Amino acid sequence: MDLLDKEELRRSSSADLELVSSRSHSTTSANILPGQIFSYPVRLTWEFTSDNPIRSVFPLWPVYGLPMLLLRWLWIGNGNDGEIPPIAVFWTLRVLMFVLSFVLEDWALHELVSSPRHRRVAVLLVASSYVTWTYQTHTFSNSIETLAVAWSLVLIDRIVENKVGRLHCYLRHLLTICSNDLLPLLQLF
Repeated sequence: MDLLDKEELRRSSSADLELVSSRSHSTTSANILPGQIFSYPVRLTWEFTSDNPIRSVFPLWPVYGLPMLLLRWLWIGNGNDGEIPPIAVFWTLRVLMFVLSFVLEDWALHELVSSPRHRRVAVLLVASSYVTWTYQTHTFSNSIETLAVAWSLVLIDRIVENKVGRLHCYLRHLLTICSNDLLPLLQLF
């Protein structure tokens, strides 16, 4: 590729990135990471660049950065030269969010709803929800937060079940001690 072709590719990639950014609301999504991973021109908002920033890229790295690094590795491994088109990054992250939402959200519902009848209704309601299909499959940080809250509820439920199980075990142990040790003593009187 000569220098003019590279410059044209960079300009078209910038235009694609702006299109992708306008679709994904860059202030709440992963659109700042391609600037670090693929060297795309990215404009950071005040939330990241102020003297006391209110947002950090750290929570975005495990969810969006690692898949982008994997995409870059696969892209180079398949013998492709040049930069990855921004639209490929966009669709990779959208498919990732769809799979995460579909698998982890439904799994959390299966963990939280114990009745099979109620579980089917819950999964049907979530699967047919406009919000689920429209927002949970986007690369919004709220989508990740929803999954984190759902799995936090699963963790809390497991902790509560474990404590109740331990309480039952403790009571059974206490009854065993009482019946084995205290009943013979009571028989003496």
